[in-house]
Amino acid sequence: MGNPKKLEMDQHTRQKVAIFDAYLKRYLKIVSKGGYSRVSIYDPCAGKGIYGDCVGSALTACNNIRAHLPYAPSVGFHLYLNEPDDDNRKELSKVCSYEFVECIDNQKAESFIEKYCSAGHSGHKLWFIDPYGYTQVGRSSVSKIMEQASSEVLLFIPLTFIYRFLNGNLDHDAKLKPVAKFLNDYSIAQKEARLCSTPIAFADLISRKMQELYNYSWHATMVEGPLHYSLVFISRHHYGLEKFLEARDKILKDQCSSQLSLIPMGEEKELLAILPDRGVDNCEMYMLGLKNGFTPSGVRACLEKLESRELIHIKKNDGVKRGKGIFFLGKEYFKNNHRRIVISASINQGSLF
Repeated sequence: MGNPKKLEMDQHTRQKVAIFDAYLKRYLKIVSKGGYSRVSIYDPCAGKGIYGDCVGSALTACNNIRAHLPYAPSVGFHLYLNEPDDDNRKELSKVCSYEFVECIDNQKAESFIEKYCSAGHSGHKLWFIDPYGYTQVGRSSVSKIMEQASSEVLLFIPLTFIYRFLNGNLDHDAKLKPVAKFLNDYSIAQKEARLCSTPIAFADLISRKMQELYNYSWHATMVEGPLHYSLVFISRHHYGLEKFLEARDKILKDQCSSQLSLIPMGEEKELLAILPDRGVDNCEMYMLGLKNGFTPSGVRACLEKLESRELIHIKKNDGVKRGKGIFFLGKEYFKNNHRRIVISASINQGSLF
């Protein structure tokens, strides 16, 4: 998990583990009720388990599985751990000795991914990939995972260490080859990347490129001093993305009483900016929100504010009854194709915020 030699957790590491923890709580409940008899979690860069008074990703997974076992007796939970640093692996073995821990390997992260993508495991699969740097795990490894049925990925990217070099000579400076490779791996044109005026805009771009490759993706971006870090979620299913965004928002609310520094989610100005001129129905709004980092509750809160300011117009379909603040958002409306309303911008919003 990140720097193999660190003794204490830095701020952004605590936060990404907190998001992982919040997501796992939602994830285990969903997959246990989804008809899966087997659930596998993989951590290719697991670290040593404990850092000072904080637990790392591997022990976080152990604690969540242990807590959930009594509620899903018919589901087999399997945890596969790997730590490339042998000293850390020995420490990890001392704190993660549970019956559901299938292995604690000691190999390169990409070799571990190759091994278990070829293992043919059934059921649902979740990968937490937190390499030291961004060169250890490339797109080929992520794609191998996403080729497996029912797989999701949480991928950590040290955003600043790519973003700050975007204006360099990426094609000819040997020191910048890793940056050029990252952009090429995820089909990001250099010109397109350089148009990103902030690290957050670059994180948005990465997520949208991930969407083109793997269907559903968005990021939770943390800031620590001048540095930005992103935890990027990747899935073939929209409901997984919804639960990840909920986990991000939970940590965002919790940070009010801590030293954590998660970048706030989008607000009504950002939602209005992505609303197409033609308008969208409620099912399209649900999906548009998810693909731009909004939970359904976040979309609902923004729409309520926009409607109160008469910045959007709501057109009800024939026979639809609608109360105040009701926008018919959520996976059930989307799943059943229940299109109740059309939402459109009322006027040119450019000078309203």
